[in-house]
Amino acid sequence: MYNVLIADDEIEVREGLKLKADWSGMGFVISGEAANGVEAARLLQSGHYDLLLTDMNMPVMDGVQLLDICRTHNPSIEIIIITGYEDFQYARAGVRNHAMDYLLKPVTRGELKAALIKIKEELDKRRKAQDESERIQWRLSQYYLQMKTHFIMDLVKGNKLPPSALPERIRLFHLEEWQHSEVCFLTAGLRETSHTSASGIRIPEDMHLPFQMVCHEIAESYTGSALVFQDTAHPGFMHFMILDGMQHEFAERLRVQIMSYLTMEVQIGIGLTVAGLERWKEGYVHSLLAWNLAGRQSGYAQTAEVTDHSPLIPEEINRAMHRCLLRGDLDSFRGMIQKELDDAFHRSASRLIRCLLQISLLMESAAMDYMRQAYGTSSHWISPEWVLWLETPNKQNGC
Repeated sequence: MYNVLIADDEIEVREGLKLKADWSGMGFVISGEAANGVEAARLLQSGHYDLLLTDMNMPVMDGVQLLDICRTHNPSIEIIIITGYEDFQYARAGVRNHAMDYLLKPVTRGELKAALIKIKEELDKRRKAQDESERIQWRLSQYYLQMKTHFIMDLVKGNKLPPSALPERIRLFHLEEWQHSEVCFLTAGLRETSHTSASGIRIPEDMHLPFQMVCHEIAESYTGSALVFQDTAHPGFMHFMILDGMQHEFAERLRVQIMSYLTMEVQIGIGLTVAGLERWKEGYVHSLLAWNLAGRQSGYAQTAEVTDHSPLIPEEINRAMHRCLLRGDLDSFRGMIQKELDDAFHRSASRLIRCLLQISLLMESAAMDYMRQAYGTSSHWISPEWVLWLETPNKQNGC
């Protein structure tokens, strides 16, 4: 429905206009009435109107001044001028203010209906164009968010990116301050609980979409202090990059609100504090490690933090394994990961899990590179929770 304001100093004229058209049937609603230009200007400034029907010869403030004010506050409003033969000179003001129609008193039903039909068509056309523009803007915003998430995932997974393209993409996705700040990565995922809903036990897989929506809402409330991103291959997990010092407050708020909105428990892993793009992978891998450790702790702790700060597999070994995978030299690849897994196994359980997570990311990256080159598509098949049931290096290497 389009909002209409009627301005005329004669109440009989205003009442007559209301009775001479099927306003609601034509898609209009009379939302305001004014007896002079001052009252009409006040209404125009305090609310939204799509159509103004105004007499031009009114006391206090005439229609000429009103139209000037009207165009200032609502330049897109449609205007119908109503006046008598003796005031025909006011038509010039109507032309100057792009009035849609000019009706002479007394206004007949047919003249008013014809004018409203013409204005309704114009308003519908404008609204359709606006809706289409908003749809395009929404699609572009969603595409932008997908591209930003894809870029962040490339950085945290250590995927190779052209060095020359980094500065431009960092500016495009507004990450200038983030690349120099101390940040902490968080990984969150739902798990089954004893809580039930009206339809029965809540299953994490059924709650992925509301879980994602709550995570985005919470992250957006921390403007400039939190970023949320997701690996679309694993809809049950959400990842966050938080400015250092706020990670525990953020994790607690996330836990409380997920329980409040979804009546489900969320398992959260808090990674290391890192600084610089080159260390984002380290922070991300440690948040995955912390998430896995939370699942392994007795009683299934809701939040866990990494305490083993030892370095990841050296980058030169990573690159060597990646080359073996791309060449199809699986024997050499198995030998290299066997050595890394054996070494990690004898150091600590957390080192073993972290090593496996890093190798899984390497394998996923190589698989995606291969699928892109061979078929132009991506491969998604590795998930952070699968390491929970792999207990020995031999099991892991065989898998």
